[in-house]
Formats: sequence, C-alpha cells, structure tokens
Amino acid sequence: MYHNNNGMGWLAAYDVIEKSDASGYLWVGNAHPDVLWIVKCDYSGDTIWTKTLDIGTNEYARKIIETPDGGFAITGGAKIGSSSTPVQPFLLKLDAEPVITRVI
Repeated sequence: MYHNNNGMGWLAAYDVIEKSDASGYLWVGNAHPDVLWIVKCDYSGDTIWTKTLDIGTNEYARKIIETPDGGFAITGGAKIGSSSTPVQPFLLKLDAEPVITRVI
C-alpha cells in the first residue's frame, strides 16, 4: 500500500496482520522522511492509533507479528549511528499501547 498523505509526504505499508482479539488490523511500513510507521485500524478502516518511530536513518519495517502478551514485534533495518554505517537488521518488541519495550 502506498499513500501520498495529502502532500505531507508518502506512506508505504509492507505488512498487515489481523489482531487475534478481533479488534482490527495492524499495518507496518515507512513514512517519509525515513521513519517507521505503525497503524492500528478497525475493520471499517478507521484509524485507532498511529505511531511513528525514528531509530536511525534509512530505516524500514518489513514484518509485524502479534506476540502472546498482546503486543507485537517488528523486523526491519536501519543505519544506526553515522550515515556511513551499513544498514543493520533490527527487532523491536512493543506492548499493545504501543510502547517500545525492547530493541535488538
């Protein structure tokens, strides 16, 4: 999914899952400029919450899974540190709110 966001930059979703509690969907992707983008929406497509995370540069999120505690985990890559460093893979663990609880 790609969205122009009314001239405010672009949004690109790379993975979507249905929540096991039947409360809707979680989307993960990227928002311009270079931030991770997470959206929870209901079954009608109405946004419940949106979260952007900036953990480095040139970051991207590619996969999201729900975890047994009701939170979720996201994988992707980012340049962490200077812009000349290679892209490093990451794993983020977030609770259901969503608040980052762990970065690997």
